[in-house]
Amino acid sequence: EKEKIMRQIIDRMIGNLNETISKNRVYATQLKKRKSHGWESEKKEEKVLDYPDIDGKQFDGDVCRGAAILIQQPELDAALLHAICLAPFVVYTMNSMNSGIFAWRWLLAARPEYLMNVMIELRDAWVWTIEERIGLFSDMERPPSPLSIIQNQASAQCSDDMDEAEKFQKRASCILPHGLFIDWILEFFPVVMSSGGSEEKGVIEEMLVAALKRPHHFSILRESMGARFRFLLFCFEFLHGKHAST
Repeated sequence: EKEKIMRQIIDRMIGNLNETISKNRVYATQLKKRKSHGWESEKKEEKVLDYPDIDGKQFDGDVCRGAAILIQQPELDAALLHAICLAPFVVYTMNSMNSGIFAWRWLLAARPEYLMNVMIELRDAWVWTIEERIGLFSDMERPPSPLSIIQNQASAQCSDDMDEAEKFQKRASCILPHGLFIDWILEFFPVVMSSGGSEEKGVIEEMLVAALKRPHHFSILRESMGARFRFLLFCFEFLHGKHAST
């Protein structure tokens, strides 16, 4: 019975993941075409996408149940761990990230031997957001001056008038979920220092390098300054503490 429930959770989460990734990539492609060929003309020619939203309560339950199954199972289920580590980044909301952080913290407290496995999955999820230009790494253009006519016209537009691609762009450029994750990494790092070895520190270093080697990927929005500062300060402290490999 447990295996059947676990399989249902994994299948549902992976299905939602694949659907959301596919949707996000289509929206990103639409937005790029609009920028290069003219916003309104390109917008009129696009097909309307009808993807069901992920149920927040069901998502929270899946992530927590997934963590519970990993804790109870005698052996690690790699597919389930991958799902509960990547899913909060793909859904990319405050609620999804809070659910993920709760599940990761719970899992590592109960099964500390999974530390390296969790860190590798989180590193890959972090790199995925860099490559997909999400959150702290979104490629949103710098907004116009508040005094400009364009800005005043845009402000007057109701959010209900935005199509799905524009709503995706607004959500993907939000910095708050990444800020939550960075704050958790700052809290989590002392645990890695005390219980992890050089391999665990190496995974942290890979996460930092993945972002720093693409400085043009960092968001230029004003709202990103707080998260960007905390991340760069952590990079400095990591180097100053001589944790980086030579």
